Amino acid sequence: MRAAVLALCLVWPLGARATELDARLESNLLPPGSVAVCRVRGLAPQGLVLAGLHQEAGFYFSPADQCLVALLAVPLDTRPGPRSLTLAWPGHSQALALNVGPDPYPRRRIRVEGLQRRLEHAETRGEAGLMKEAFDSDLDSPPLWHGRMAWPITFTPTVTSPYGAARVYNRGEAGWRHQGVDLRAPDGSTILAAADGVVLLARHHLALSGNTVLLDHGYGLVSAYFHLSRLAVSPGQKVAKGQVLGLSGHSGLSAGPHLHFELRLRGYSVSPTPWMQGQAADPPAAYPN
Repeated sequence: MRAAVLALCLVWPLGARATELDARLESNLLPPGSVAVCRVRGLAPQGLVLAGLHQEAGFYFSPADQCLVALLAVPLDTRPGPRSLTLAWPGHSQALALNVGPDPYPRRRIRVEGLQRRLEHAETRGEAGLMKEAFDSDLDSPPLWHGRMAWPITFTPTVTSPYGAARVYNRGEAGWRHQGVDLRAPDGSTILAAADGVVLLARHHLALSGNTVLLDHGYGLVSAYFHLSRLAVSPGQKVAKGQVLGLSGHSGLSAGPHLHFELRLRGYSVSPTPWMQGQAADPPAAYPN
């Protein structure tokens, strides 16, 4: 889907002669599961988008950096090697070089009872389609988050299963990449919103993720909270960073009480840790209407 350009200022006058933009990637070497951050300084053309890695994103204006910013996910299954991102605007384009590094993630073996039954149940109920539709929604809206995100628990986080780990369940019945982080959370721990947003989905009894909350943070960024024991929000509800979403548990496909926390950017999973550390691009405190 073509993303709308969110910034309506610092644009070239109509009829101005096209020239090369002052555009740079924050890093030219990124691992799978990270975020490509592009900054454009000075005047820029109307209709500017950043394309590549099977995505297209508009730019927003960051008052903190006094520049335009666009974000693209580096999908977790991206193979190492050179890639080209494209700045595109009507009648023109400009290439940016990106190198995708090797996969740095570990391999984990996990034992879960009733795995095959739960997988079949999820397929029958169309849960994969439900989640994909939610993760891919609302790509054109302005960012709602401000500054760094917060870990969604009330105590110092302990990661029990890291992002990106290649998981092998039981005796190899199924295997896939862990697309979030698992945080230690005893039954009934308070689960909080990582950032301002709107409740996209609040559902009970999903076969794999159990009792689930998804938050829409704008600009195609969605956070997910799985395996809860209780939900405290409903779809369409606006929530603030640190607001209670529910209580932790071990519903769905879970080996024990914990919180699975996940971030998706434009439908692709990205590592949550940089967002907690403020390393991903901070969105604007304000943006044009």
